[in-house]
Amino acid sequence: MKTKTDQIVKEDKARSGVEPSEVKISIDVIATYETEDQEFFEFNLNLERFFDDTETIDRFGVEGFVLKEVIKRLKGNRANLVKLSLAAETNTKKAWSLVSFLERTNGKYYFQPNQRDEFEESLCERYLIASETEDFYESCSPLKEVK
Repeated sequence: MKTKTDQIVKEDKARSGVEPSEVKISIDVIATYETEDQEFFEFNLNLERFFDDTETIDRFGVEGFVLKEVIKRLKGNRANLVKLSLAAETNTKKAWSLVSFLERTNGKYYFQPNQRDEFEESLCERYLIASETEDFYESCSPLKEVK
């Protein structure tokens, strides 16, 4: 019996037009925190794992999988994560179709409570990030009380 996930995987493979083993996607990440220096790193996305990650596919597709992979690599204090900035390089135009969601967000994900959208809120809840991050205006106010 085919599941919803089987259908999504089939559609994603068909849409990309390439087998996961042929795809090379490199992700550059800048993580910005409220109380720490920015963190920079790069990693190669393993699409073989994406097509096996049915739980993430069901809810968020490729975008959710990429963000999950980014979040698990963070070394800073995830509780005060403010923003993730992502850029991708691929080996083919067909491979780019898998990460074209970055165009929608301009590669930026904001985690201040008053800047989040539904997707970012779900990431915060699911991966326990940005729990101590303050609203945008509070975090940048020159009148902010120093603790």
